[in-house]
Amino acid sequence: MKITAIIAGLMLFCGVAHAQKGLHAGLKGAPQSTWMFNGDDSDNANWLYVPTFRSSFGANFAWFFSDAVGLGVDVIYSNQGQRFELDGMDLFTKTNYLKIPVLFHYHSGFDGTAFFYLNAGPQFAILSSATAQTDVPILGPLGVDVTDGYSALNIGAVLALGSGFHLTDFLQLTVGIRLDAGFTDAEDKSGPFFAGQTNRPATYNVTGGLELGVRYVLRTN
Repeated sequence: MKITAIIAGLMLFCGVAHAQKGLHAGLKGAPQSTWMFNGDDSDNANWLYVPTFRSSFGANFAWFFSDAVGLGVDVIYSNQGQRFELDGMDLFTKTNYLKIPVLFHYHSGFDGTAFFYLNAGPQFAILSSATAQTDVPILGPLGVDVTDGYSALNIGAVLALGSGFHLTDFLQLTVGIRLDAGFTDAEDKSGPFFAGQTNRPATYNVTGGLELGVRYVLRTN
């Protein structure tokens, strides 16, 4: 009877304990608010920032050294930019990046069906394209390629936190807030688009989104 009770207890424990040590791989996506902050633009009385919403999607990979701590890398395609009004005209600067953040991962634990997670680390954003767009009466939206006016590499940092849910012993659903900010100038002042504007201050990319993800856990224990 005692042996039966011990076995039953172990089975019950295994049913609520989800070991996380090992490889985590998954997919993620987020609707996001995106901004391009510049001191001169903010001080310009004829310039008005317009809330801008776009999206991001990609894959994530992490190796957990224990049930709580791991290191990983994401590969994310991020649609960004800034809508604004200038002298009464509606304008839209669209930028697209391939983002590669290197992240520290923390999970609150592995008991039960839910856990808290936190990710933080540096991020390298590689510019894919940039377009200056405006709406023209009758013709509709017209865009001009301004990729040469923006920096090929934008370096910043990421902070993400939220909740995870164990769907099965090997599958997790994550829901959280992801914030990132660029520390380097998003604009290339030596390029043709900003030629002659040597005194223009740096422009900083900032995004914030509701990130949804699914992860597969290849456990090692």
